[in-house]
Amino acid sequence: MRKVNRKKDSRPVLEISRTYEDWFLDAASLIGLILLVSCLIYYWPLLPNTIPTHFGFSGQPDDWGGKSTVIILPVTAVLLYILLSAVSYFPHTYNYPWAITEKNARAQYLLARSLLGWMKAEIIWLFLYLTWITILIALGQKDSLGPASIFIFLGVIFGTVGIYFLLSARAQ
Repeated sequence: MRKVNRKKDSRPVLEISRTYEDWFLDAASLIGLILLVSCLIYYWPLLPNTIPTHFGFSGQPDDWGGKSTVIILPVTAVLLYILLSAVSYFPHTYNYPWAITEKNARAQYLLARSLLGWMKAEIIWLFLYLTWITILIALGQKDSLGPASIFIFLGVIFGTVGIYFLLSARAQ
């Protein structure tokens, strides 16, 4: 027999219409995705057979591979876009840091959906940046990501999650 999680089963299932923020984040994500794929298609014939595939903490490339490896980020971005877009319609199934009640469900669901939208947009634009820099390094026009890149990436992602937890705690 399978154990059923009664807490998730008892959560209200609400139909929440999409907000302007949802539309904006979807548009920003889709624009980033189009730019990412377009950038790769445009530069593909110009890329050498060996390109950077990994960057160290300093931002310097520390591993190299075949040019087909640059396809990994756009493919991952497309899959993440599809997955996160689909999952955003089922906020009652997410894991939350606090109990979901009739009183706080709407606010918590909106905040969680917003978090997914922001993360989707940020990750796609991060992948666009990484693909762009990888191409520039492969073409000899740049030598590294830059030492601050990792801190900026982590700051944006953790900052977004931190803001979510703060707003979610207030909405309990």
